[in-house]
Amino acid sequence: MTDRLPPLDRWTPAGARTTDYAVELLSSTHPAEVEAAQDWLLEHPEEAVPALIAALHTPAAQAAARLLGELDDPASVPALVVAYERGGEGLRLAVESGLERQSNAAAAEALRELRGGSGDR
Repeated sequence: MTDRLPPLDRWTPAGARTTDYAVELLSSTHPAEVEAAQDWLLEHPEEAVPALIAALHTPAAQAAARLLGELDDPASVPALVVAYERGGEGLRLAVESGLERQSNAAAAEALRELRGGSGDR
């Protein structure tokens, strides 16, 4: 069990956008920081989706792919597909997980195509 931190916007460094700081913390080695970042991003989907799509090109790509799945925004599907196509095994698995979590038809179709047209591996 991790120690809970106060809401992320209370301890974001001066001059930093909370969304950007949250994405940066997804790569933290401190579980409480990662959890606080994830919580903040999930509570602010309008800001989180574009930031997480951009994060698919950073060291936080795997975490971003999984969170995009939880946010369930069809706008993220094309970026997830591109990340899958350029990524290694870890990123591909994270993208598959993200697409599996989405409830929209675009995600289901993309996942089917990435898996070679079948519904399972």
